[in-house]
Amino acid sequence: MTTRVKHLVGAAAVLIAVATAAACGGSNAANTSAPPSAAAVVREGNAALKSATAAGFDVKLQIVFSGRLAGVSGAAGALAQGPVTIEVRGNAGSGGRFDARFALNATGSSISGRLLSANGRTGYLQIPALMGPGWHSFAIPSTGRSAGGSAAGSISSLNPASWLTGAKVTSAAGLDTVSAALDVPRLLAAAASSGAAGSSASVEQAMSAYGRAVKVARGSISYSSSTHLPQQASGRISIVVPPKLIAGAGGLKGLDLSLSVTFTNWNQSFTVTAPSGATPLSTSGLLSGLGATG
Repeated sequence: MTTRVKHLVGAAAVLIAVATAAACGGSNAANTSAPPSAAAVVREGNAALKSATAAGFDVKLQIVFSGRLAGVSGAAGALAQGPVTIEVRGNAGSGGRFDARFALNATGSSISGRLLSANGRTGYLQIPALMGPGWHSFAIPSTGRSAGGSAAGSISSLNPASWLTGAKVTSAAGLDTVSAALDVPRLLAAAASSGAAGSSASVEQAMSAYGRAVKVARGSISYSSSTHLPQQASGRISIVVPPKLIAGAGGLKGLDLSLSVTFTNWNQSFTVTAPSGATPLSTSGLLSGLGATG
């Protein structure tokens, strides 16, 4: 049960991490009137990100479940049974700074809170409905300090271009949009073989099985034609769990995920102040607030 709660509350942090990576990635490339290929558009976007210092973001995720998850009750059960919507909006900047408000909503249940960090080393979480009005602190792992043998180093060695199929570019209203299908089995196989997920035959076999369960995997990202910075992105993944894996998935038969991201206020300054009087984060407080057992 503790693992499920961590996943639910941690979803906001994961989405912020994705937005932060885009906001603080990477020198402005030369303008081109008509990018010749999807690779060129993405290359110019990555170059523009290198000099970006901050951005506002609004991330929306909707998850629709098929089947009933066993062993989940109370507020956590409502969230787990879905449909679930998660929204994270705020600002992210260089040095690991971010300040975002998040909300998780499901039928009959709603959880909202705030997550921030002033230095990228210590994070602060506030979820009044579960843990009271106070702030709770936690250490943010420094996964990128040593690339040698680390998961971060393994992931950086992967080749994203090999996971995309049918990429195309459309240009309109000052935006260059790259759309493509995602080759999920190839992505999962690459992650397993890299060691990022634990390189073993059993892990690779499981990843391959779940990869084949993906029936729809498409996405797009739009860049400004003038600045080459990302403006919006969207994606959808539809999964049907193979019958032999349903028991291991806790009764889940399938799910459909839809994601949309909007970026604004590129390179506009903002400040984050660490709250005073924060207490160390405890998962027991989350469990107590959810009223869940098991």
